[in-house]
Amino acid sequence: MMNNLSIEDIKDQIRILEETAVPGESDAFALRALRELLALREAGPITHPVNDDMALAFCHAISDSSVGSDELEDVKTGLRAALANYAAPQLRAVPPGWVMVPVEPTDEMTEAMYRHHITPRNALKAAIAAAPKPEVK
Repeated sequence: MMNNLSIEDIKDQIRILEETAVPGESDAFALRALRELLALREAGPITHPVNDDMALAFCHAISDSSVGSDELEDVKTGLRAALANYAAPQLRAVPPGWVMVPVEPTDEMTEAMYRHHITPRNALKAAIAAAPKPEVK
């Protein structure tokens, strides 16, 4: 049976790869993958609060029969699992050196790219700087 890599194991592998990587696409991909895995592990699990009212509403939506307390706990466990599976593909952290930007560039981003189009790098930097910042809740 294989154990999960600890955060320290992942950090060690990143350090080793950074020190020994041969320039090339496969090493760069492996390093990106390890950094993404580290960000996900450090962010921790996504938890979804499920209360009795939610579980009862779910039960009443699929059946008219009454629900016992043991059954209610089972339904709550199932709902938590379903919600976790639904949310699993979403990223929970932005790796260091990366930023989140909209999928579709805003007008401000497009204008900034045109103003700073001397090089693609400058255009991209200008667009990222002009991107709206997500609200932190």
